[in-house]
Amino acid sequence: MIALAAGLLLLVGAVMGLLGGGGSILSVPVLTIVAAMPLDEAIFTSLVVVAVTGGLGAALRARRGQVRGVVAAMLGGSGIVGAYVGGRLSAYVPERWLLSAFAALMLFTALAMLWPTLRQRGAPPGDERGAAQQERPPRLWLFVPVGVSIGMLTGLVGVGGGFLIVPALLLLARLSVEVATGTSQLVICMQAASAIAAHASHARADVRLTAAFTALSVVGVIGGTAIAPRFAASTLRTFLGSLILLVAVLMTARAC
Repeated sequence: MIALAAGLLLLVGAVMGLLGGGGSILSVPVLTIVAAMPLDEAIFTSLVVVAVTGGLGAALRARRGQVRGVVAAMLGGSGIVGAYVGGRLSAYVPERWLLSAFAALMLFTALAMLWPTLRQRGAPPGDERGAAQQERPPRLWLFVPVGVSIGMLTGLVGVGGGFLIVPALLLLARLSVEVATGTSQLVICMQAASAIAAHASHARADVRLTAAFTALSVVGVIGGTAIAPRFAASTLRTFLGSLILLVAVLMTARAC
């Protein structure tokens, strides 16, 4: 089962490299269901994987000019606060509640990823709403509440939050998809590092397993970043959304 978990975490890293987020929401289910880790250990291990892969992904995309440091500092700065608070609160939340919250979050994520595909199928030809949206001015004043909220999710359940950060950067900062993807990975790294500091006081992890899983995810990020230009983002979102929906059903069954 450890070998299967390792292979799946390699896939998680690849998704992080391809989409700039979204794959990390699979790491906790992989660690709890496949590797049979206790939930607190799985969350801590997931955060380490997310922090390292996010930082590496951001570094790789920064070489292409696809990271906006100022924007990442604005969103990630507030996210750091939220992640630390969420990480501290997680010690007082019953495991069943965390599992239920995680399952609900996965369902929301799956629907959020699948919705653009469904909406596009029903959109009339020549719909120009997307182009008009890009012409609106940035709404940077929303970065603080959005960053704190996403950061708290990161701290509580050990996800990177890229599935929320990328849309936030697209809508609030008006970045292109490529730049939002790279900037998201830097924000993910910042939030996960803060959450690790919060969890370190009450969670423990197997150092060897954590290092091995992180190394495999790093390989996945490198590969995913390299091949990202070859795939349509909509196709990847649909595949990942379907996979997350399936795993969410398993998590719900475990929480009940």
